[in-house]
Amino acid sequence: KPFYHDGFIADDGGLKLSGRMLPQPTLETHDGTRLRLDDVAGSGFAVVAIGEDAQALAASVETFPLGLGSVPRIAIVPQKINLDPTVHEGIVQGRDLDNHLGEIATRAKNMLVLLRPDRYVALAMRVEKAQTPGTFIELARGLIGLMK
Repeated sequence: KPFYHDGFIADDGGLKLSGRMLPQPTLETHDGTRLRLDDVAGSGFAVVAIGEDAQALAASVETFPLGLGSVPRIAIVPQKINLDPTVHEGIVQGRDLDNHLGEIATRAKNMLVLLRPDRYVALAMRVEKAQTPGTFIELARGLIGLMK
């Protein structure tokens, strides 16, 4: 897959995801349903939380300030982590069934990703437990402002 060095991407602090296509995991939901990331992300932008705390992280992100309309929020926990049974309204929650994001999750522990409609990563950011996703939203808004 091609790798974009510039354009609608932002520096990701060494995660080496921005400008790259995000792998296509199969997600297993609470009830055992299997979903493809592309199917739940839809045809526009999506915010994807990846890591052990992905469910809480995705629940804490407000996508309205992005100015992109309805943006899906997706939480993906690593293959060896069971989903928290708490259902977060409006968030697709799944376990990385095939471990396609295993290496990425290991590098960052917990991260937020702004996924472009072409499934390339526009922005990726590590998020520490005590950190709020506000910085991610501000960086994403600045990037989106460049499109307008």
